[in-house]
Amino acid sequence: MHPTLRMHIYKNRYAFAKFFLSLALSCTLLLSITSLMLAKSGVARDAITITSQTQQVHFPDSIDFSLTVNDAGGKITQATLYIQAPSLNGDEVHVVTVAKPGTSVHLAWHEDMQKADDFFSPGTPISYHWEIEDNAGADHTGTTQKFDVNDQRFAWQETDVQQFQIKYYNSDGAEVQSLRAGVDKAVKRLTSNLGGAPTKPITLWIYKDTNAFKSALPPNTEEWVGGIAFPDIRQGMFVVEDAQDNTLIRDMPHEMSHLVLHELTDGGVVDIPRWLDEGLAVYNQEYHEGELSYQLRQGLKNHQILRLSGIEDRFPSDSNQAYLAYAQSWDLVTYMYNTFGQAKMHTLIKDMGNSSYPNFDEDLKASLGMDEAHLENAWRLSQHQSSILTPDQEKQDPQPTKQVVTSSSSNPVPYSTLLLVLGIFLLASPGVAFASYFIYRRQVRIQQERKLAIAQAQRILDEAHWGPGPQSFTPIDPYAHYTNPGRYTQPAPPPAQPGNMLPPFPPPGASHPGAGEQFGSFTNEE
Repeated sequence: MHPTLRMHIYKNRYAFAKFFLSLALSCTLLLSITSLMLAKSGVARDAITITSQTQQVHFPDSIDFSLTVNDAGGKITQATLYIQAPSLNGDEVHVVTVAKPGTSVHLAWHEDMQKADDFFSPGTPISYHWEIEDNAGADHTGTTQKFDVNDQRFAWQETDVQQFQIKYYNSDGAEVQSLRAGVDKAVKRLTSNLGGAPTKPITLWIYKDTNAFKSALPPNTEEWVGGIAFPDIRQGMFVVEDAQDNTLIRDMPHEMSHLVLHELTDGGVVDIPRWLDEGLAVYNQEYHEGELSYQLRQGLKNHQILRLSGIEDRFPSDSNQAYLAYAQSWDLVTYMYNTFGQAKMHTLIKDMGNSSYPNFDEDLKASLGMDEAHLENAWRLSQHQSSILTPDQEKQDPQPTKQVVTSSSSNPVPYSTLLLVLGIFLLASPGVAFASYFIYRRQVRIQQERKLAIAQAQRILDEAHWGPGPQSFTPIDPYAHYTNPGRYTQPAPPPAQPGNMLPPFPPPGASHPGAGEQFGSFTNEE
């Protein structure tokens, strides 16, 4: 190997070794600093420990949260309680300031459930955790605790019918059997009318008297409410005083209808209009009190039927207007079943449970062939009420428009994703560098071996043709094309030794030596 080439290789080896040694030292230093920082942070965090955390429900008044915490590195100054529940819009946050900071403190929070926004009905799942801070700058987050709100005033018992869990108290065997039979009958009716049955557990709380039931309702609930459903937590409540109570065939199937309908439409992109939700619930009742029919007749007679747009979100608080809203919603739903048939109503409910259409109007047009305005107008005309559409609007033939769901490519990449990519790059960089170095070394070795092989091949050819000895030659390019004529022509004769110079060909006028003649030296005579 040529000395210059060898020196160049040695220099490259030294440079690469120096580079990787510097890289290794830098990584080691960085990891050491990071470990020290994490260790220091860990010590600060571990200095705070929670020795106990409890909650006690006093339904329907309050919930008491308590916490005992110790600190080996400072004095506790503040704690923050985070409460999560399905009925809350985000976390409910309460800051508890320590009046006298110390290394061991007991903290408490009293949650007043008689406030409308802080009320949790029976069966509500609640989770919470504490975050503690001290005067040394340390903080600690406690583990998440979970519990379900229970009306502990009564000794509840349970029985199951299909997916419904019935909670009751102070009921004999006959009453329990009536409850079970009523639930089973209601499930069959709901499955037929709504086109499906629940697939997840639903809890029904059965109170024995009206006063107990009303005390379990959220604050500011209307007085005329005889049952209530909470679809977001899959819970329902109503009163059944005895086995012959009409609530078994009125309130119970009514509230069950809300719960089943919301499960069947879970996953849809639009809210169920209140008039449709309540209209279906009344339609699914087995018993209808005369007051409903009376209010409907009066509203039709006096042309005081409520517009659907006014009862989309909520019903009136006035009992008479509320009765009218229930009555006309029931009558409208009955009109829909009679006009379009049960199969199309099943399709409507199914459409509300998927995201193919962007709003309720589109669901109606896809399943029934008309939007809400045309549906309301057709029903009003069938009841001899005034039209709410102009003649031109009545002639319109609305067609459904499917929602096209597109993914936005303009969303910024999350910061955590960028950090993850950067971390992977930093971890992979040493491996890539080492791999590059070894690939480079292999290429250098291959080039050296190739040059050595060429030199050896040329030397063998020269020795075979001229005999051993130092020769001056031009290496043959091993990658030259095979048609190179220089590869296949006879090489020129070697130069003669001094004093025995022969021209390559006889000079002009000289004869060519014949066969068997010896070649002697040729000199010109003076």
